[in-house]
Amino acid sequence: MTVLTEAVTLTALQLRDDAEVLDALSGSVAAAEARALHGYARQCRRAACDLGRAAYAMEACQGNRPAAHRISMRPRPVTEIAEEPAAVIARVAHGIRRASLRLTSVLTHPDLARQLWRSPRRAVHAWARLLAALTDPGGLGYSVSAVRRDERLPHRPTRLAGAYKTPMRVLAGLAAYAGTVTGQESLAARVAVLAMRLRMADIVEDHPEMTEYEPLRRLIDALFDDRQLDAVRAFRQIQRDRGTETAIALLAPAFTELGATLALLDENPFNDRFGWNVLVGERVTVEPLAGVNLDRVAGFDTGAGRAELMAAPPELSIGAGIADYMDAIADLGTRGLIAIRETRGPDGLTRYLLLAPGMAVGAPRQESPQDLVGAINNVLRPDSPYTRAIMKALLHAGVPGGVDLALVGHSEGGAAAMNLAGNAGFCARHTVTHVIAIGAPIDAKRAIDRRTKVASIVNSHDFVPTLDGLNIRSMGGEPRGWYMREYTDDTHEFPACHSARAYAKNLRVDVPDAATHIDAMLAAHRGEPVRTLVYCLSDD
Repeated sequence: MTVLTEAVTLTALQLRDDAEVLDALSGSVAAAEARALHGYARQCRRAACDLGRAAYAMEACQGNRPAAHRISMRPRPVTEIAEEPAAVIARVAHGIRRASLRLTSVLTHPDLARQLWRSPRRAVHAWARLLAALTDPGGLGYSVSAVRRDERLPHRPTRLAGAYKTPMRVLAGLAAYAGTVTGQESLAARVAVLAMRLRMADIVEDHPEMTEYEPLRRLIDALFDDRQLDAVRAFRQIQRDRGTETAIALLAPAFTELGATLALLDENPFNDRFGWNVLVGERVTVEPLAGVNLDRVAGFDTGAGRAELMAAPPELSIGAGIADYMDAIADLGTRGLIAIRETRGPDGLTRYLLLAPGMAVGAPRQESPQDLVGAINNVLRPDSPYTRAIMKALLHAGVPGGVDLALVGHSEGGAAAMNLAGNAGFCARHTVTHVIAIGAPIDAKRAIDRRTKVASIVNSHDFVPTLDGLNIRSMGGEPRGWYMREYTDDTHEFPACHSARAYAKNLRVDVPDAATHIDAMLAAHRGEPVRTLVYCLSDD
């Protein structure tokens, strides 16, 4: 029971400090956001006071001298905050959510039930205080949460604990889902949406067309005001005016922020995790509309992976620069083909370059690993039939261990390339010098070798790179050692802007500086061509 009291006390202190941070940030944002921050700070202080009373009741429940006086509401000085307000507010929102999870775990803890036998009246009073703190509209809002196994407080395994914890946790989960379905809002979600609103303001500054076009502006306003039906009407008008392809492309620069806002505010309890994943920069595990579990979808991508050597397509021509490599990937198509090129540099060393195309359009499950479920699998997991087939192709090609190997991938191929660079066994055999990912969702992935140079090129109106739910804003900047370039062309059409051919054109015309930078990175791999091998990959 002492552990539970300490958990409540620490949560109260955290909320007190969060209130000071929110107040301190109010001078760094616009007037409307400042008023919201002051209101949320007041709610944090009220919640801290509620928890102080709950801790007092829990101390009394144990027959101890109440020690709630240890929770001081005296303001703590906040030093100057140098970070972006959106990042700080997102961290505060995540902290409030974790506080809600911790308090729900206390509320359903078996140790609290044991006090019913010793002091029923005081135990009920303490339990009621905790429940009031979790459901106070002027404090934490409706914050009863479904607590996962790794978020629960430890307890002693006893017969009473087993009889109490399971029904109480099920009841808490049902209460959490019921609150979402009936439109109850938590303080954590409100603060998180404010962080998303500030991120959205940064996006609009870079993409003024998002507010200049009236239906799109109405859609954005409707989502942030929790008017999903109005947002649907606005999207349908965009479809009628511009077509579905352009509608998707117009939303692509802010897909993660808009999707997270929808997940946090709608009445669907199953997609909430998407919003929290995006907020804290984690890999997404559900999709934002219905909340479908993406790990289960990825589970359909099975197979040991197979690679068969075949004749190179007659149209295949591999030049000497990144734009030429993208043209070569377009020549390979999305029919399961990859290319391995061996070169000999002026220094006499042999190096290898691998070209990996992206996902094929059509049925979600195909014989080739370049399909929809394969793409989802490569985004979510480090191992897949695609990566296993590539490893077998390199082995069959006789690529010796230790030689320099550069991986260039488009779309799903870029995700697979980063998975290989993060595979300890693969990197123990091959020296992956570069990973160049074009139009690929790789923000959640990291190379295992710090010497591996990574470049990511993304058209901001390309929807596919947003599928991992991450971007530079949610990541807090570029990962160390990465070269990331996001740009806009004049097409604003999806999926046309996602094609390998379109990226090749963009690299030549719209962002030649990015092409020059990557070509300099790959200078050692542009030696004299020795041979080019083409492999056809399949799942089994």
